[in-house]
Amino acid sequence: MEQKFRGVFAHKDGGWTAAIGFEGKNKYLGWYREFDSAKQARLAAEIELFGAVFDRREIELHPDHALIPLHGRKGVFYGYAQIDLQDLDDVRDIAWTLDPRGYVAGRPPGFKTSTTMHRWIIYGEAKGGGVDHVSGDKTNNRRANLRIATQTQNARNTRIATNNTSGFKGVSETAEGRWRARITVDRVELRLGNFDTREQAAAAYDAAALIHHGEFASPNEPPLCL
Repeated sequence: MEQKFRGVFAHKDGGWTAAIGFEGKNKYLGWYREFDSAKQARLAAEIELFGAVFDRREIELHPDHALIPLHGRKGVFYGYAQIDLQDLDDVRDIAWTLDPRGYVAGRPPGFKTSTTMHRWIIYGEAKGGGVDHVSGDKTNNRRANLRIATQTQNARNTRIATNNTSGFKGVSETAEGRWRARITVDRVELRLGNFDTREQAAAAYDAAALIHHGEFASPNEPPLCL
């Protein structure tokens, strides 16, 4: 069984080295003949530098999928990413985390740059083309939730913006207290009208999204019934 531990690396000439990131630099902890010695050096450094050992989680295996733990700086645990069992061997040797956009990201062994898990699964390389998460959940990287998409198509399948004050996508309040519905199609804003209620404006947006965005439409949830 392969011996693995965060911050412990097999040396090309035998034995093991230990290291830890601290204040933006990689701190070398030494060379050790035994794996357990390097592991203990790493754990001691975590306590010395950060006051506690990092929160480590293992891969969880389920009948039809696996959960990949996501760790950040200082061992912070961000949750799990979902993958199909068929992709386990391709992702298990990469340390995955969440990037600022909420995507699962990591740097494959031997690569100088990081990649996102969904592109790695679909293309098997660090870059690759566009991939869209059907459900909008960026941690769900099961193949049924991934589809090839252009940048424009990917942008259509977005969730409500954090600065939205109406509670609905494509809806904003007018100066007169009514509710405006708008949608962007091929970088052109289409005005769908003003309505008495937010729900009516949201329904207008949802209908337009299905027409103009097709399978990449991301209507308001739950679907509105008027």
